[in-house]
Amino acid sequence: DIQAPYWAENGGIFGWPDVIWAREAEVKHGRIAMLAATGLIVQDLFTLPFYSKWYTGEKVWALHDKLVSIGAAWQVLLAIGALEFPFIQKCIEG
Repeated sequence: DIQAPYWAENGGIFGWPDVIWAREAEVKHGRIAMLAATGLIVQDLFTLPFYSKWYTGEKVWALHDKLVSIGAAWQVLLAIGALEFPFIQKCIEG
């Protein structure tokens, strides 16, 4: 097991009982943000041919309104929630 530094023991300066958990969360969220940024760039440059039924050439800044209007934003929210669920349980259980 990894030993926390002396300044992070017993809650540390932020009151978190486990700084290692906070580090893991920061790395995970950073990786998700990098994937999201890559996805934004790729969808402006490339489109698969069979997507023409749903995708009509919007650029990134217009896609949010389109996703909300067709209901796809709920799918994204549910998928992220499903991915986060084990980590939320770990946090609750301690």
